Amino acid sequence: LALELKALLEQEITVEGNLEVVLTDDFERGLSETIHTLIDQKTGEKFDLYLRDKTPKFVTGTHLRVKGVRLDNKIVAASTEVLSQSNVEIVALATTTPIVKKVAVILFNFQNDVRIPWTPNSVRSTIFTGSNSVKSYYQETSFGPITLEGKTRSDGDIYGWYTIPYPNTTCDYRTLASAARNAATADGFSITGYNNVLYAFPRTTTCYTWAGIGELSGDEIWVNGYMDLITVAHELGHNYGVHH
Repeated sequence: LALELKALLEQEITVEGNLEVVLTDDFERGLSETIHTLIDQKTGEKFDLYLRDKTPKFVTGTHLRVKGVRLDNKIVAASTEVLSQSNVEIVALATTTPIVKKVAVILFNFQNDVRIPWTPNSVRSTIFTGSNSVKSYYQETSFGPITLEGKTRSDGDIYGWYTIPYPNTTCDYRTLASAARNAATADGFSITGYNNVLYAFPRTTTCYTWAGIGELSGDEIWVNGYMDLITVAHELGHNYGVHH
């Protein structure tokens, strides 16, 4: 067959690589989605991975060998073999040893939407300092030892606002995060030493299917216009290894 036709046909394939797992959350409609992306260790190519077993058992960083059927950048897995598992931190509720999570918040808006829906101080209150903050939530649910703070400020590190060189007509959240991180880096930010980075931006209907995204056992979360306890605590929970 001609090459242009082969690209349109399903092909049997075996790929070995690392897995990225993110969970998207639409709280208003009560919907969520788990997205698996397999990164080929040889070529760096990214595939949308569809699993037959819907049981939540894989986390970001799992090294897999996948056999299945490929069409374009999608793979439907017939079988999966775990070659190595990501190290997920398990925290016992009975522990009294302080567990400090270093969190950075990067606020950004867009070329065509330069709104600033929250001040840095209000974000700091929501996540770190308020009586009903995300920090207070994790301290309460862990019975004390788990706490959140910044790397440079104990009351929370907030970077931005930055206007990134993209309009809000794209929902490629990793591209948006990269642009926001570049702007913050020019402003003194360094990712070294942080457990989690939160990217927050004004609500855009382009990303209409989610209010927040969190890597499952990862270090990044995204907030689409909802700077509140429910959204941020929920997405951070995914970073800490909590599924739905």
